[in-house]
Order: sequence, then structure tokens, then C-alpha cells
Amino acid sequence: MEKIYSQIVRIISIIIIGYLFLQGLFTICNMQRVTEQVYYMKNNPWRQILCIGITGLLCYIAGKCRIKQFLDRYGQYVFYACITGMTIFLLWWVSQTGFWFFGDSEKIYMCAGAFLGGDTTPWEPGGYAYMWPHQNGMILLVAFLLRFVDTVQSFYVMYVILIFFYVVTIVGLYRSAVCCLEKMHLQQYRE
Repeated sequence: MEKIYSQIVRIISIIIIGYLFLQGLFTICNMQRVTEQVYYMKNNPWRQILCIGITGLLCYIAGKCRIKQFLDRYGQYVFYACITGMTIFLLWWVSQTGFWFFGDSEKIYMCAGAFLGGDTTPWEPGGYAYMWPHQNGMILLVAFLLRFVDTVQSFYVMYVILIFFYVVTIVGLYRSAVCCLEKMHLQQYRE
């Protein structure tokens, strides 16, 4: 009976993943800025197929060139070098792009500005902070930042904070995976 359940789950998973793969191959999902309506646009499947092919080719080359032995020996150093490079790239990217918040982020900044100005209308019925109380922590963080720097600088400070937590999350997941895999590796030899 367990084999039947396993087969059913496998078949349903293949159908769902196949559908999502094909949808991602042929369409791009976008959202309108103000109304937040979702709409689909045609995608270029050849670019996606090319990327999949290049990834497959790189995996094949990695298997043939004994990269596994190299990564077994120096994998931790490679990981931290990649994290460092990624962090430098993200900090550079943030400093070069003039991205402006919109949607919820824009409303959070508006509420923080209102909070600093003594305006409580966002917390009254119908206001953004009233309707979405889970955003109050972010509103307070942004208000704290706005006390010390102007709006544009606070965007960059926010990005640096987000990059920091992104890196901490990736390193934490890496360390967790290493611990789990070491335990599994040790249990294999005990059996």
C-alpha cells in the first residue's frame, strides 16, 4: 500500500512541477504597480532552454573533471569566497542602481514619515498601518532610520541591512546543511 501512495505522490508532483516548468518556460508573470493585478506575458523559451543546457553542460563537465574531490577538500573555502564575492557584488549593485521602493515598501515609508510628523491617520480605520498591522515593525525601523538620514540614504541603509540578513541566512543554511550531512554521513558508517 505504501508503494501505491508513493507512486501517487510522485505522479502528482511530476504533473505540478511539469506544469510550473512549462508555464515558466513560455510565460512571465508580472504585477501592475498600483492595482497589483497579475498578468502574464510571453517569454522567450529559447533563452530558458539555453540556460538549462549550459547548466547541464557545466554539471557534466564538473563530473568529468573530478571537481567533487576538489570541493570535498576545499568546499568550505570556495563557499565563503563565493559568499564574499556575492556580497561585494550586491553592495556594488545597490550603489549603482537608483531603485525606488513602490507598493508596500512605499507605503511603509509614507507611514514612517507620517509617524515622525505626528500624523496618525495611517493607524486609523482604513489606513494602511491599521489594515496591515504586521508592517508596524518595519514602519518603526524605517522611522528610526529616517530620524538620522534622509529618505534616499535610508533606502541604501535598508538595502545594506537586507543584504546582511541575506548573507547571514545563506551562511546559516549552509552550516545547517553541513551539520545534517555530517550526521547522516556518520550514521551511514554506524549501520
